[in-house]
Amino acid sequence: MLLPVIGFAAYNDVTMSDSSVISVGGYNLVVSGTANLDSITVDSGSFSLSLSKNAQLVVISTDRRSYTVSPSQYVQSFTCGSDSSTLTVGNNLWDTTVTVTVIPSSNTCSVSGGGGGIFRGRAGNIPTPVQTTIPGTQVAQIPVTTSTTPTVSASGISVIFTKSFNVRATHSDVKRLQQLLNSDPATKVAVSGAGSPGKETNYFGPATTKAVQKFQCKYNIVCSGTLKTTGYGNLGPKTRAKIKEVFGK
Repeated sequence: MLLPVIGFAAYNDVTMSDSSVISVGGYNLVVSGTANLDSITVDSGSFSLSLSKNAQLVVISTDRRSYTVSPSQYVQSFTCGSDSSTLTVGNNLWDTTVTVTVIPSSNTCSVSGGGGGIFRGRAGNIPTPVQTTIPGTQVAQIPVTTSTTPTVSASGISVIFTKSFNVRATHSDVKRLQQLLNSDPATKVAVSGAGSPGKETNYFGPATTKAVQKFQCKYNIVCSGTLKTTGYGNLGPKTRAKIKEVFGK
């Protein structure tokens, strides 16, 4: 356990007796005997704590002081009773040592029905947590979730197809399909003329069928058969899903 170390900003700013009473800004505050902190530095109207992981300080004010705490994330509890207020500050967030500033207020706290009180918090800066590994243990890895369902390609063309298409179909989605297939030299619909880059059409003809077959074979969906037996050349569910995956990247 860490032993309290008292730091003095100025000689008369703090006094501590055997009963662990500190005087800050003219207010006497009783420090819990179970406190374990790295250091406490007292100024004329505030005091700052250096808290390692799991370090904690309990402060009792017999004249029911309220407080401003910065950063407020380190306030573990604050209660206001009829004869005293109790503030608990601790670091149960990070493995690094953090600094917390506490300012006693000239206002007394308000007693609520549930025994709660009032404190004001300042967000301040929270130190970046440091990952530590204890020998003989393993550090749990938290998976990072990334989007796997893009809706457009790099060129801004939608990669989502909700219907199946095959030869002789006419639909506006066919033009998008041709544009996506033309973005890969291995699945280009045509080199020139109708269906070629910049001249895509809404008609799913033999050239589009051939391009879809190239795509299916390249990505191991199907490489043989017919439209009816294996779906070779058909824009079916598996082919649509692969188009979304490939061109969505």
